[in-house]
Amino acid sequence: MMTDTVESSVYYDAVESSVYYDAVESSVHYDAVESSVHYDAVESSVHYDAVESSVYYDAVESSVHYDAVESSVHYDAVESSVHYDAVESSVHYDAVETSVRYDAVESSVYYDAVESSVYYDAVETSVHYDAVESSVYYDAVESSVHYDAVESSVHYDAVESSVHYDAVESSVHYDAVETSVRYDAVESSVYYDAVETSVRYNTVDTSVNYDTVDSPL
Repeated sequence: MMTDTVESSVYYDAVESSVYYDAVESSVHYDAVESSVHYDAVESSVHYDAVESSVYYDAVESSVHYDAVESSVHYDAVESSVHYDAVESSVHYDAVETSVRYDAVESSVYYDAVESSVYYDAVETSVHYDAVESSVYYDAVESSVHYDAVESSVHYDAVESSVHYDAVESSVHYDAVETSVRYDAVESSVYYDAVETSVRYNTVDTSVNYDTVDSPL
C-alpha cells in the first residue's frame, strides 16, 4: 500500500494487523506478538509501509516507526519511555529509573483496519488516518500521534514526546506527558500513572507481578 505525504513523507510496513515501534527520549519503543505494536520515533518525520492490515513506520525525531506481529503489544522505552510484557491478562513489570518494560500476549492491543486497508493523510510532520471495524484512526499534529480504533482497537493522542491512548476490551489507555506515563485499561487491563520516576498501578481483573529497579512504586 502506498501513502500520501506532505512535507514529512510517510512510509510504513506491517505484518498482519500489527505495529512495531521504537521511541528515543520521552518516546515509546515496543514490539508485540499477535496484533502488536513496535515503533521507533526519530525527530518529526513518519515513514511506513503496511502489509495485510498492518502498519510499519519509521519517524525521524518526534516521529513514529513500528512493526508488530499478530495482536499483542511489546515495547521498550529509552529514557522516560515504556517497555512492558504481559501474559494472558497478567502483567509483570520491571521499572528501570523512569522507564517501564512490559510485553502483552493475548488480552493485549489488537486492531485491524478494514481488511488490509488503511486510509491516512499526512500533513507536514503529522499523520491522520481512519479505519473501520477493528481499524485504526489517528491524527498526528507536530511530532505527535493521535488515533482511535473500534473493537479491540487503540485510541491515543501523543503531544510532543508523550503518548495517550485508550482501548476497550483487553485494551490499554494511557497518557504520557514528558517523562510521565498514565494509562487505564478495561478488562484484563492495567491502570497506572507514572510521573517522572514514579509509577502508580491499579489493576482490574488481572494479576500483576512487579519488579522495580530504581523506580518508586
